[in-house]
Amino acid sequence: MTHVDIDDFECPCDNKIGNADLNIKNGIYTCGRCGKEHGKIQRPEEYKNENLDCTVRALSKATGKKYSEVHDAWNKVGRKNRKRISAKNNVQKVCNILGVKAKQVKRSGNVNKFIKQNPEGNFFCLKRSHAFAINNGMIYDLSNTKSHLKGAWEIK
Repeated sequence: MTHVDIDDFECPCDNKIGNADLNIKNGIYTCGRCGKEHGKIQRPEEYKNENLDCTVRALSKATGKKYSEVHDAWNKVGRKNRKRISAKNNVQKVCNILGVKAKQVKRSGNVNKFIKQNPEGNFFCLKRSHAFAINNGMIYDLSNTKSHLKGAWEIK
């Protein structure tokens, strides 16, 4: 276990655990108190052969929409299965298809700084060559919080 000094870390399972002992590996956080894994975004079984789909997984987590619905929306703007797509140029279009609002948020610095400035809300975020989600300060699908943030959209 890695000790992470986080004031009042709130596990998504609603355990308020103060300074948390979290097992951190590949963006997966295992709560030291409840033992549950958080931070990993799973693909449904029917998409098990999909890859290079971080845009799909991240927007699914940020919107709360089903993976299949978000997958179809990205495909409508030109994403091919198992291929990358420019998220920065297409996130607004995909959100319109999904019926959600995406507001680009000012950001500077790394992911840690962004979370301190934006502790609440659901965000679709980009770093170089990867998309991930942040929901109420919890990072999903990113292990290096010192990464430079290239773009962020608040999803409502």
